[in-house]
This record gives sequence, structure tokens and C-alpha cells, in this order.
Amino acid sequence: MKLHLLLLTSLLALTLHANEPTNAKEAAEKKAAANKVIAEKFAKWKATLPPEQQAWETVLEENLGMGFYLPLYQADKLAGRVTAWDYVKDDPKLPRVLLIGDSVSRGYTLATQKALAGAANVHRAPENCGPTANGLKKLKVWLGVN
Repeated sequence: MKLHLLLLTSLLALTLHANEPTNAKEAAEKKAAANKVIAEKFAKWKATLPPEQQAWETVLEENLGMGFYLPLYQADKLAGRVTAWDYVKDDPKLPRVLLIGDSVSRGYTLATQKALAGAANVHRAPENCGPTANGLKKLKVWLGVN
């Protein structure tokens, strides 16, 4: 009886964990495959957008990179979620505000946009900005200046 129970438990464990990676390489391959699917679906979604919004999405792709943030952002957009990096259509009568910062500033971007709605066009820099040296290097990109 104990042997049958042990075999059943082992079989159940194998069944439950059959799709889990067994090492770091498999985990990375699985993540890369999932990110590729997201990127392909995102590209189709992006193609449906107006040109100015497509341009913003391209800036995000170039600055977020394929590492951590871009796949998360793309998955959020495909799921219809609002994010700190969403395209902002400016009201030409209002001043523009650019929030520059790390992941903490992403956390308050949406609240800032809401608080300043009707008073300012609040934008978020298109990346996790990092140290001041990166900010000095990327400021023109973040401001949309060539």
C-alpha cells in the first residue's frame, strides 16, 4: 500500500511539474519564447495605432529594451491595462511635464497625471532612467528633441 501511494504521489508530482523548467537555461528559453509571442502580438496591435502613437511605441521599444520592462509593458498593453509609459496625447493649450526617475517614479506617474489633468500634459520618460549620467545622455530622447 505504501509503495502504491509513493508511486501515485511521484506520478502526480511529475504531472504537476511537467511544464516547469529544470534549470536556468530552460527557464531562460521558456521566458524568451513567451516574450517572443508577446512581442509578435504587440507588433500587430501597434500596427493599428495612429502614426504618432506608433512613434512613441518605437521610442519605448528602443529605450526599454527586451530585458525586463518591455515585455511587461507589452503584456500590460495587450491586456488593456493603463501604464505609466502610455502614450500621452497633448492638449496644445497646456504645458508639458516630463517625469524622470526610476521605478519609484513609475509608481506615482498615473496619480500625477490624474492630479494634473486639465492643468498639464504629464509624460513619463521612456525608460527606467537610472543614474544622472544616463539622464544627461538621454535627455534629448526623453524630451523628443532630435
